[in-house]
Amino acid sequence: MNARTRRAGLMVVLLATLLAAYWAPRDDAQSALSTPARPQRQPVAATAGPVALPDRDAEVLEILPRTGEAMAENVFAAPRPVQPVAAPVAATAPPPPPSQPVAPVAPPPPFQVLGRAVEDGQVTLFLRWGDRTILAKVGDTVEGQYRLDSEDGRILQIRYLPLDQPQHLTISAGK
Repeated sequence: MNARTRRAGLMVVLLATLLAAYWAPRDDAQSALSTPARPQRQPVAATAGPVALPDRDAEVLEILPRTGEAMAENVFAAPRPVQPVAAPVAATAPPPPPSQPVAPVAPPPPFQVLGRAVEDGQVTLFLRWGDRTILAKVGDTVEGQYRLDSEDGRILQIRYLPLDQPQHLTISAGK
């Protein structure tokens, strides 16, 4: 579409819009459509005249002249410090006595027993600690925190050395 055709099309659309606006209905016809369907209500009780306000309301609205103290103050002076008001002190119950300290508990062992091997009467245990495999025997200390106390083929008895607490692990693999 070239510029001349586009301009002619826009002129036709403009002319059609102007003609539609010229022949559009007037506001009086429009207002007839938008009137509410309900009739307006008449007031329930009509008052005889204006209601007089009490005198005390007029007193509130009255502009009072400034007194001598207010006139003497410097408007640009720093404000006077406000005296803090002491908050009432409520009687509080004494704090509860401190509870007995809870005995520390050993964390669960960070390794698991993968299996065991018996060679010349010596039992070697295969332990998985994270992504490492550790070979240990009964009586060895693992990572300076756990000592392998005993092993009976199904259960490995260990001791958490920092708290000297016994723990046990199940040996998952067969002989």
